[in-house]
Amino acid sequence: MKASKQLIAAGAVLLGTGLATQSQAATAIFWDHLLPVDQRLCEIGALCDPSELIGIGYDSSLWAGGTLNSAWLSVYLSDDIDIVPAIEIAQIEAIEGNALGVFYTEEVDGPLPGIEFLINVTNYVAADTNDLFTALLVAEQGDFEYHQSSLAIDYTPAPVPVPAAAWLFGSAVAGLAAMRKNRNTA
Repeated sequence: MKASKQLIAAGAVLLGTGLATQSQAATAIFWDHLLPVDQRLCEIGALCDPSELIGIGYDSSLWAGGTLNSAWLSVYLSDDIDIVPAIEIAQIEAIEGNALGVFYTEEVDGPLPGIEFLINVTNYVAADTNDLFTALLVAEQGDFEYHQSSLAIDYTPAPVPVPAAAWLFGSAVAGLAAMRKNRNTA
């Protein structure tokens, strides 16, 4: 009798789960390079490159049918040791090919500080159709080292439908329980 009740309870749980299971939020991180590049960037007129085109490929199928909650671009920089301390400015001038002017600036000064730009780019990723995020980093004043960039995407995947096999299994458990009950009453 106890086994019959357990079978009935198991069947009821399976049948009562609904048509889909809820998905949990997740975060995926995509990188510009596999390893830091340590590229020197200098203001225009100096003897090194003034800009770096950041290109980060990602997989939008992760949240297809679900929700893109947020996307954050992190850009990692550092500065050399300046003999005469100076204000040095890096900025993101364009995202996804759209000129922004001064989108974000950061003073880089002192011996080897680590700087991390953290920029909300959710709207750009949501509007993107080719799974490639791009941003133009420019040395506006002074010089510094560009190390790496990452794109952290927080998303909720689409609900996962319960497969037909679960419904069939639940029905079979309920049928077995009913047969056992009928046999016990006969």
